[in-house]
Amino acid sequence: MENLNKLVQEKLAEMIAKEIVVRKNLQYLNNNKKNLQNPAQREFPPKKQPKQVPELLPQGDVITQEEVIPEMQSYIRAYLTMPAENMEEINKILPPTSSRYFPMICCFIAQTLKEIKEITEYRRSGYITTKEDLDLIISDKKELQKKLEYLRSLLSDAEEKEQEEQQKNIVILIPDLLAKDNLTSKRAKELYPEILKLIHSIENGTFYRMRRLCKGNDNSMNGAPEVRTVSGVRIAYKQIGPNAYAIFAIFIKAKKDMRHHDFLVNRMREYEERAQQLKEDLTDEQFMKQQQELFNIFCEKLAAKDSDGINKLLLATKGSNPKKLVRK
Repeated sequence: MENLNKLVQEKLAEMIAKEIVVRKNLQYLNNNKKNLQNPAQREFPPKKQPKQVPELLPQGDVITQEEVIPEMQSYIRAYLTMPAENMEEINKILPPTSSRYFPMICCFIAQTLKEIKEITEYRRSGYITTKEDLDLIISDKKELQKKLEYLRSLLSDAEEKEQEEQQKNIVILIPDLLAKDNLTSKRAKELYPEILKLIHSIENGTFYRMRRLCKGNDNSMNGAPEVRTVSGVRIAYKQIGPNAYAIFAIFIKAKKDMRHHDFLVNRMREYEERAQQLKEDLTDEQFMKQQQELFNIFCEKLAAKDSDGINKLLLATKGSNPKKLVRK
């Protein structure tokens, strides 16, 4: 409980501190519209250190509803009227934006702890004189404890999801290049789990057994790395953004096959013809949406060992005007 209170306290403090800064800036702008219209007369407020947000949960207490940012109160009211048995529907009353999801769960937990404390203090006050009143108080407390347990699970899930999202890289597939790779062969199909493992290692930033594709002073691969497995699966890629990587070759290297170097040099040349456009496309919302769908379906096909599906998918998305992605 102590760790939970501390976590809730930190998240609420961070959230409210940000809101206070925004509100004060807006208030300053409204109060100084005339000055802002004339830069020569502009007056700047003295720099002040941000005020420390008071501890929100001193000695087990929690933030009161009146202290919560006004626009959040509607969410809290909806939560308080929700029965414990309907808690699985809580997403219907949570903010639509993911950035507010986690702080709102913290608010709900804080409010629930407050309600439980008030019930506990009321029960100890001596004002309860009938068994009916006592039963009602006990029932209310059990209801709140069920809600609290569910919110704790949501908080844990949300935190894990947030950490996963922060760590994930963007993986761009280049269909017209990957369609040339023999990904439908019997040998490749047997190694789909390893291909999928390598792709996910690029996505999560672990880069399984990564090495640079160069020999001595040979710079024909322009510093491109590959991830690889001991069974010979190789995935060559290039970084095209701060957290974006383009996969331009997936192949299986035989132990004594010396042709793969020439293959990679030619493939690198083909990739570099597209590299600049790919970097520009990272800011294209439609392109990124299509790429995310392509990536998800490609991984699904690998997991299902659906070689025909992979072939159809890559062929359907070749070119600058890709057709609708094929899931079946």
